[in-house]
Amino acid sequence: MKKAIFFIIVLVLAYSVNAEDIWQMDQAERSETIKNNLDEVNLDQVPGMLKFLLGKPKINIEVNGEVYGFKIAGNRIKDFVEGGIKNPHYIIFIPEDVLNEVVNSDDIPGAVEDAYSSGRITIEPQMTGAKIKFWFAERLLDWFAPEE
Repeated sequence: MKKAIFFIIVLVLAYSVNAEDIWQMDQAERSETIKNNLDEVNLDQVPGMLKFLLGKPKINIEVNGEVYGFKIAGNRIKDFVEGGIKNPHYIIFIPEDVLNEVVNSDDIPGAVEDAYSSGRITIEPQMTGAKIKFWFAERLLDWFAPEE
């Protein structure tokens, strides 16, 4: 589950938040920029096993108090809600400076994973089913993770 969430973060960030000077825009302009770029996000890049774990989540991403909600169905982000989605499965917290660092990185997946590992990006499952999936996925991924 953690890896599936990483892929979502990476894809959403890479395609919808990389507009030049996005943080100099007001919230309405920023939301419009994100909406206009969501067609670029294709979750076909998420490996099959992770798609199974993913399901059809509702995810809120909070950046410095601004919340953006996404509904995922199939291989696409089907809905974008400025201000967040009611009853999300997950809330992802990303500070603006970390978001800029990730988006401007040459290795976006690696930057997301580093930021998550260091606690600068946090993922909070909200619904009971999401909490259970997240718990099992973390255990499974820890078990299969290469030893250092």
